[in-house]
Amino acid sequence: MSFTDSTRNFGTLAIVVAVVGLASGVAVFFDDGIETKWRTIAGVGSIIANIVILLAGYAIFSGNIPSFMDKLFPEGPTSKFGVLTGYTAAIGVASIIGLGSSIAEIVMGVLVGIVLLFIVWVLTNDRKGIVERILWIVLLVVYFLGIVGSILAMFSGSFLNTVVGLCGCLMYLLAFIYLFDESVKKKFGM
Repeated sequence: MSFTDSTRNFGTLAIVVAVVGLASGVAVFFDDGIETKWRTIAGVGSIIANIVILLAGYAIFSGNIPSFMDKLFPEGPTSKFGVLTGYTAAIGVASIIGLGSSIAEIVMGVLVGIVLLFIVWVLTNDRKGIVERILWIVLLVVYFLGIVGSILAMFSGSFLNTVVGLCGCLMYLLAFIYLFDESVKKKFGM
């Protein structure tokens, strides 16, 4: 079985990214470059958001969805389409509750989260039409940009950024490859 065939590999990468994200969330509390009130808001939001990502990664890795996360994985955590929609939904929820260190970051996170949750809702509503095909192309572009952004993050300095960049790059690469899987393309009506 190749690396791309097992969705457990995606779950493993998601767990690593979440654990490093938790460490980064704790580090926010000690960042003197952020005002004290925003430091607390950003730190707590980051920790909660990364716990959501950690639980999603665990669900994908183990194949067992925690009962309170059922709605994030309408297609289950073991199929490639289920991984794409479930993890995208988890990222949407994490974006909404991740808060940030300014009003602009909070508003942007909420908007991105709502858009991601809407995309998942459209993809899992059992309709197949032009909208789903357009979303396939949109996700193709998003995952490609994720690969590029992760590669850039790998070279941004710190060891944590390198680890997150490498794992993120591999996750986006897997998601990109999953889009070309016949079972996934069928779910997009292609």
